[in-house]
Amino acid sequence: MVFMGKSFVLLLFILFSCTDKEEIIGRLQLFEQGTSYDDSVKLVLADELGKGPICEGRDGELPYGEGCLKISVVKVGLLELRCIEFNSVKNAKKEARRLNEYFYKNWVFDEVNGEPPLESFVKNAFGARLIKNNEEI
Repeated sequence: MVFMGKSFVLLLFILFSCTDKEEIIGRLQLFEQGTSYDDSVKLVLADELGKGPICEGRDGELPYGEGCLKISVVKVGLLELRCIEFNSVKNAKKEARRLNEYFYKNWVFDEVNGEPPLESFVKNAFGARLIKNNEEI
């Protein structure tokens, strides 16, 4: 009887630890998901090598938070947004909260909030959410 109780507790622990795993996706998967929703999505390349946005910031630009890996500028129709890749969902959510921007898994979409066409794109293409008053909406 005691053995069954311990086995049940172990099973519950395994189930809950598996459901808590963060799903991290890479740039290619994100880009493919975006282009499958809207084929006007284009990656914007920097004018010169090493001149695009970086996590640490440059020339008065605000740096992005802990765990920032890379920033890609993407054009959707006539508008641009920044797709910021983080090393974890936790760090992405933390930065999305600070910036008051949308997030999806380990990504933050900057320069989107307040732009209805971009808001619609990230919500529909990715299921991105906004954190307001510590609640995901």
